[in-house]
Amino acid sequence: MSENKIKDLLPALIEKTDKSYVAVKELGQVLQETLSPMAKDIPAGRRIKNIAITGPYGAGKSSIIQTLENDYPQFEYLNLSLATLRTDDVPTKSGDSDTNSKDNSNAITSDNDSIESLNKRIEYSILQQIIYKEESENVPNSRLRRIKHFKSSELVKYGISVIIFLLCFCIVFEPTWLRVETFYSMFNFGKTNFWIDLFCATIMMVESYFFIKKLIQAYSNSKLNKLNLKDGEIELEETSIFNKHLDEILYFFQVTKYNVVVIEDVDRFGTTDIFLKLRELNQLINESKVIGRPVIFLYAVKDDLFIDEDRVKFFDYIVTVVPTINPSNSKDRLKNLLSEKGHTNFNDDDLSEMGFFIQDMRLLINIVNEYDQYHQRLIKENANLDCTKLLGMIVYKNFFPRDFAQLHRREGKVFQVMQMKDTFVSFAQADIVKREKYIDELVEASKRDSHLKLKELRRFFIDELCNHLQGSVNTITIDSTSYAPKSIAVDEKLFTTLLTKKSLRYSYSYSYGTNTRTDNIDVQNVYTNSGFEKRIKALELNQDPERYKEIKYGLLSEKLAVSSQKIHELFANYNIDEIAEYKNLALPDLIDIFVRRGYIDEDYYDYISYFYEGMISISDRDALIDIKRQRKGDYLKHIDHIENFVKELKPYNFTSDAILYVELLDHLVSTATDSSKDYLTLFYKRINKRPAPLKFLLAYYLKGKYQETVFRQFIANNPQSTWQQILKHSEESERQSLLCAWLRYAKYPLNKDTQTWINSNYTFVEKNAEELSKVIIEKICQEAIFEKLELGPQEILDEVITSNAYGISTHNLSVILAHLTNTAVDENKVILSEIWATHNDDFIEYVQSNIKDSFQTFSTSNKNEEEDALEWLVNNDELEDEPLDIYLNGQKRPLKSLDDVPQKRWGLILKNYLLRPSWISLQQYYSYSGSFDEVILQFIDKYSNQLGEQSFDCDGNVKRVFFSEIFKNMNLSFNTIKLLTPIFMGNSFDGEEELSGLDPVWLDWLLDHDMLIFTNGNSVALKETAIFTRYLVKYKEEFLQAISESYLSKPSVIISLMNNAQFSNAERCLIADNIPQSTLFSQQQVADRVVTHLAGYGEVDKETSFYVSLLETATTNENAVRLATKVIGDDDVDISDCNQILAALGESYSDLSDNSKNPKFEATPYNIQLLEVTKNRGIIISYKPYKDNQLRAYHGRK
Repeated sequence: MSENKIKDLLPALIEKTDKSYVAVKELGQVLQETLSPMAKDIPAGRRIKNIAITGPYGAGKSSIIQTLENDYPQFEYLNLSLATLRTDDVPTKSGDSDTNSKDNSNAITSDNDSIESLNKRIEYSILQQIIYKEESENVPNSRLRRIKHFKSSELVKYGISVIIFLLCFCIVFEPTWLRVETFYSMFNFGKTNFWIDLFCATIMMVESYFFIKKLIQAYSNSKLNKLNLKDGEIELEETSIFNKHLDEILYFFQVTKYNVVVIEDVDRFGTTDIFLKLRELNQLINESKVIGRPVIFLYAVKDDLFIDEDRVKFFDYIVTVVPTINPSNSKDRLKNLLSEKGHTNFNDDDLSEMGFFIQDMRLLINIVNEYDQYHQRLIKENANLDCTKLLGMIVYKNFFPRDFAQLHRREGKVFQVMQMKDTFVSFAQADIVKREKYIDELVEASKRDSHLKLKELRRFFIDELCNHLQGSVNTITIDSTSYAPKSIAVDEKLFTTLLTKKSLRYSYSYSYGTNTRTDNIDVQNVYTNSGFEKRIKALELNQDPERYKEIKYGLLSEKLAVSSQKIHELFANYNIDEIAEYKNLALPDLIDIFVRRGYIDEDYYDYISYFYEGMISISDRDALIDIKRQRKGDYLKHIDHIENFVKELKPYNFTSDAILYVELLDHLVSTATDSSKDYLTLFYKRINKRPAPLKFLLAYYLKGKYQETVFRQFIANNPQSTWQQILKHSEESERQSLLCAWLRYAKYPLNKDTQTWINSNYTFVEKNAEELSKVIIEKICQEAIFEKLELGPQEILDEVITSNAYGISTHNLSVILAHLTNTAVDENKVILSEIWATHNDDFIEYVQSNIKDSFQTFSTSNKNEEEDALEWLVNNDELEDEPLDIYLNGQKRPLKSLDDVPQKRWGLILKNYLLRPSWISLQQYYSYSGSFDEVILQFIDKYSNQLGEQSFDCDGNVKRVFFSEIFKNMNLSFNTIKLLTPIFMGNSFDGEEELSGLDPVWLDWLLDHDMLIFTNGNSVALKETAIFTRYLVKYKEEFLQAISESYLSKPSVIISLMNNAQFSNAERCLIADNIPQSTLFSQQQVADRVVTHLAGYGEVDKETSFYVSLLETATTNENAVRLATKVIGDDDVDISDCNQILAALGESYSDLSDNSKNPKFEATPYNIQLLEVTKNRGIIISYKPYKDNQLRAYHGRK
């Protein structure tokens, strides 16, 4: 027992500070006013005689009465209680009977008889308590005789009295038949004998008086028909016992001082008839002059005893008791009482659940007392027992003692619930199967909607919903805001809120305009009935295959574990209420709730009885029978007393799967006795058989205590076979768990087949990372090369990265990048710089050490590689030039210089413009390559702006080379030439062949910037160019000094020079003199230009043949005529030569030398001048005007 003070069940005295003491005080005041001496003046009809203390059962009515008796001792209390009267035969009203009577009148008569019988029994009990309340000496005239118990002192007194009487008798009367002479002689005192006789006679008379008095009292009241209290029976002739023995009752009060009669528990019988008789009895007592004092009857009754206002007719005064305990405070009371006993390890919620049913303080105290007793006997011997369950069992015991007793005999309501666990499990498994089927149906159903998006399917549902509304819906109001149906479909949160609505306010259009209204419509109901709920859920699963796998795996685990769930867990997880068998049990509320909450569970037997060594429980016995009959049981079945259970096993029991119990294997592994070792070997032998009991192994993996020992043994037996068996297991979710178990307890490194499977199943490792544990993940990663990584738990990817446990691929690198940077990464954008930016040494080193493979995964479209990364790549000898060239092309971040780049990669750098423009770097490249190739030219052309802002610091030869190569290369843009010109001012060409191929604009630029000086080489190179004339004009002095026919081979040049205003007439003459005759006499335009110049400014200093050829080539025009006139007019020219000149002019001018002709000419000044000269030279005689403004020449014959 607890060392705390024993808490009895007696009514407790109420402290004066307690709120309940008001009732005590009130009662005391009523008693004082009614029973005090001053109350004698109150008329009998105005006195309070019947007082009721009302309150519910357990409200504390008895405590108030006892406190009243304690605090107001001036009153004499007679306590009568009917608590011991059996209520088994309490009559039931006809309306409440479970059977229908065929004869209502008979039923009423029967009920009345039963009530009357009950009243007699109540009256008898009251009378019995009154009779036995006082000792018989106090009620000497009572006719009701009781067994007289004589005390030893009384027996001695009576014996001595008789002996004295007899002795006195012998002394006084001296009977001869008693006379003894010896004594007479001895005690003969003579005259004194008279006084002795007188004294003895007096004694005899006194004793005779008392004897006669007793005799009269004994037989004066003997008219009772029959009373045998010894046998507890009274023969009754009258209807009411009170009426029959009224004089006995009145006599009792007459000879006693009781003035307050306390009657308790009379309400237990549910009848009010007895109160009529008690009130009548009270009336008789108070009106009896024999008693002569007021007597109050104080009743303790329930509030609901009287169904209407009748109770105020029965009682003169009513005191209401407010319950001290109710469902709202019973938890606190229970907690406090338990704490006083030293029991504090309870959850408030559990105490609240249990206390809810406790509404009686005495019951509460008894529960705590019994709990303390059970705790001392059970939990102290078995610390594994749950205190909460024990308390629940005690509460159940106090409310249902009969059912509790039946539980020991495997009977009763609770036992029936325990026996239904298999039914519950079957129901739960069926529910899981139903959910699995539903998920599969969802996935199958999603195929028809796989082309849709969720928001589109939601929109279809909203259209369906609008069909249930009025008109054409424009907007729907959700939380005071109106939304278009399309907007709701797009916003998942709005859509979810819409589903919760039981009514909708919306606006709609109709033929006369628009309107708003509110309709009562259950949106969720429409959602379900229309099939859209299923379709949308299906589409969500279809778009998230990982979630589908997760759900399927969860359902498998749930199905496997359901049999090991406690009954209260089954209630919590499944709708057990739907099971008809359970409904038919019609459990009381307390038992039902306690079972649901787990306060009463399958292990109930541990909480109601002692455990003795060698004993097995009933449940264990059932399991043994299953094993012996080779019936496979629940792997997770709890074995109550495992050691005793093992003692009952025999070796042959291990030949079938019926022996497969998780707890049994746990025990065999954990113990070290010889017998357990033998049994463990047999158990292992059963596990290692093919096919292996994979479902049991799964159950053991999930629930067993020594998974490592068991699975290491299982795997070591045949690693290859066990792995393959698990891989072929049909249940996917079970297979996943078994694979985890295999990997957790296998020996590393793994075999080739297993490692290959691991490499291609990273998602398995990721999904089961927590189950595999960090240590196993590390072991796997030490050997694995995962083909395809996925974003997932940080710890897993960290270990993969640390262990380099992944293949080099674009996908894998992007996953690792996303993991390390915690950002989304496009796998087509992976570059080395991003890898370096992770600052993860393991990742970087692994990629760099496998750069040849890694480089193939780098993005050719992401051109944001950092400078240092580019430098590292071009310095890596493992990379080939061609793929490197492709990768470098378009990169945006050039290198600072070529200093840290191998020379063989300089060309790639410049080709891809990955060098910051610098003449020094270009010189380095030129020095290395030995030629001014296309790469350097293209680089210069691209970065001409930047290069144009730099000085070219080097020796003159290199600069001359750069100048020559740059400014003569037509592949460069003209803009580049312009930008670079200031840098190369002072450099010039000298006859380079490439000059002839340059664009005229280009040459003009060079010429304008003195990069084409006058040299023989340049003259030759530029001779065929469009700028040759400009070149000769620019360098006129040099040209005129070095003039020769070689400069004037082209007619266009000649003409341009002759027409150029920068040449004087003399200089033009010099040019004309140096025109090659082959050009002059073959090119009419040249001849025309020279003729024009000579006609105006030239001297006649050439051979006549020169002029003849010139005029023959030139066009006959005014200038030709003027030149001819000038030549013919020279007296040094022979007439014959003059005639050749005229002949060279052609047309009619040649007729001037023919005497037979008289040619006609227009009357122009130059013709007049020619005719005048020929006339002067005698070639013609004269010329005269002719008709039509003509002149006609005449020869000498006319």
